[in-house]
Amino acid sequence: MDEIDWGYPLSPEQQIALDAGHPAMQLHIGLNGPLDEARLRQALLSLVEHHESLHMALLPSPLYPGLRQQPVEADLDWQTLDLRTAAHSKGARVAELCGQPFALDSGRLLRALLVRLDERDWELVLSLAPSVGDRLSLETLFAELPQVYDQPYAERDEPFQYSQFIEWRADLAADPEAETGRAYWTELDLEQLPGLRLSYRRQGQAEANHGYLAQALPTALAAALERLADAQQQTLPTLLQAAWWALLGRIGGQPAFIGGWQHDCRRDYEALAGGVGVFDKVLPLPLRPDPTQSFSQWLQRLAALLEGHIGAQEYWPLANPQQAYLGVGFALAGQPAGRQIAGLSWHALVLPGTDPRFELALQVRLADSGITLALHHDNARYWQDDAQYLLEQYLCLLEQLPAHRDAPLAELNVSPARCH
Repeated sequence: MDEIDWGYPLSPEQQIALDAGHPAMQLHIGLNGPLDEARLRQALLSLVEHHESLHMALLPSPLYPGLRQQPVEADLDWQTLDLRTAAHSKGARVAELCGQPFALDSGRLLRALLVRLDERDWELVLSLAPSVGDRLSLETLFAELPQVYDQPYAERDEPFQYSQFIEWRADLAADPEAETGRAYWTELDLEQLPGLRLSYRRQGQAEANHGYLAQALPTALAAALERLADAQQQTLPTLLQAAWWALLGRIGGQPAFIGGWQHDCRRDYEALAGGVGVFDKVLPLPLRPDPTQSFSQWLQRLAALLEGHIGAQEYWPLANPQQAYLGVGFALAGQPAGRQIAGLSWHALVLPGTDPRFELALQVRLADSGITLALHHDNARYWQDDAQYLLEQYLCLLEQLPAHRDAPLAELNVSPARCH
């Protein structure tokens, strides 16, 4: 009897995305110029062929629990929409056409909708099934698509395939040193820590509807914070995360609490760079910002904690029933720059926010043009006015750090009215 290939199991990251009912991951690309629709469609199909994760059928198996995934022939769910005379209806029409559920057993996991807005203006909406990719995967597709459109027959390097990630994860889990990694999380006593509860957090049923506020970090302040991070031998994202947790500890009045760090391991391992799949995960952070310590001291403590988490990240049980760390979170993201290729302007207009399980989360978006702070919030838990005030408090705290890095956390001003 021929051996039957039942494919690969789902990774823990994929399983969480499906179990939690995550929405499709969307990238909106603005295009301006003489677009060749057939050429664009072929470029997208080429990307589907290039990345195995984009043509994996998810199927039940009689031999294994849950779903298994198997590569199938590359295909693309392609639609076009001409709104040259009805641009005002774009939002509703795009939501209608992109909101249909994916047939995971078909392997058609990338949906493309090309919307024509004017003679030279277009918007391409790419939707990934939640089991297929995350924000950094969409950033990768945005980087590759113009190149493939421009030079469809150019030779390309073989990418890191998601099936390799699944095999690597399985090897790590079976390694004798895995016990050390699992012990790391056990020894943190995470179940003893409460989630953060801000005074204005409302009770009620969580909503799928999340709002967000965005604020550019002033260029001069960003430069001053960069110098401070360098002086402390830390990265600017680590400093910005330390400030976020210090603020929440201060206004929450809790000496210890648990938060969530949304992290992508492709930022840690060069071999994984360029891979498309669900690599993103939320790691729990035990947080104890001491109000008598300086910000510099707190920054070093948090940096050491993040370093330990990176070393043990593959051993955190993502299906852990402890959910308190999903109350408040922090995430780092890229923001791709616009490009001029093949006679077209390409701009990434919309990319995913933070993990939708968070009630409240700060996403720091890094771009060549500067840094944007995006505060995402569950509308059922936090009023927009409260979220706006919290963002102002955060900016107020950041403004003080270059000159008051050694002041106790309790003495730093977090009142925007007294900040200027």
